[in-house]
Amino acid sequence: MTTQPVTLAGAPTWIDLSTSDQGVSRTFYGQLFGWQSQEPDPQMGGYLNFTLAGERVAGCMPAIPGMPGTLADVWTVYLATDDAESVCRATMQAGGTVIAPAMDVMDLGRMAVVADPSGAPIGVWQAGTHPGLITQGEPGHAAWFELLTRDHDATVSFCRTVFGWEPQQVADEPGFRYTTGRIDGRDVVGVMTTGEQRPEGSSGVAAEAPAQWSVYFGVEDTDASLQRAITLGATVVHPPSDSPHGRVSAFTDPTGTLVKIIA
Repeated sequence: MTTQPVTLAGAPTWIDLSTSDQGVSRTFYGQLFGWQSQEPDPQMGGYLNFTLAGERVAGCMPAIPGMPGTLADVWTVYLATDDAESVCRATMQAGGTVIAPAMDVMDLGRMAVVADPSGAPIGVWQAGTHPGLITQGEPGHAAWFELLTRDHDATVSFCRTVFGWEPQQVADEPGFRYTTGRIDGRDVVGVMTTGEQRPEGSSGVAAEAPAQWSVYFGVEDTDASLQRAITLGATVVHPPSDSPHGRVSAFTDPTGTLVKIIA
């Protein structure tokens, strides 16, 4: 894993957690990754930033019951853009849905949330004073991003059209389809099938779960970090195993959010 700025248009540039218990989430991630957390901002619906060594690494907000497009206990990944409004227009033209139209977030930037034709939610971030993620792949920082979708072909086609991904098929077998999205020759995100297209639990979420994101976080030691997570209330989804990219594991945090780690 390497440290690199995430600045390419169409690449993941920010993540935030929608949680049913913000206090529990602050404690868990603080003790697991060493994150510091700001106090929730009531003018921003209780939103706060997690930081590591003074650098913003993720956002966190309380889930709002009944709000359209809002899921509790999930990560949302935001893709970089120079024009959030144009992404919303392209989304509609490509058969997707605009969940939250482009809006200013003070002077920090402009955000939107869209969904592809299968319902997979995708955040959009047009940076202002908040550039998004600065570091990727180091311990305590986001390292990789996967969009778990119920309609693989629809999601890949949509993201190619709207975000300029160059799809690279990695696996296309019964029960396992995986495609990476490449920008300027660099893989920046993965797409994996979930729901009825994959056996329950194989993607880390239940078969009936809606399309959602999973985020891998860098750690120094996967086995030790998993044991630490367990003592903090996590539940193991996948025990540690070696992969071509590193040693990986998956668990759900105390509120049920899927978390993956890699070293």
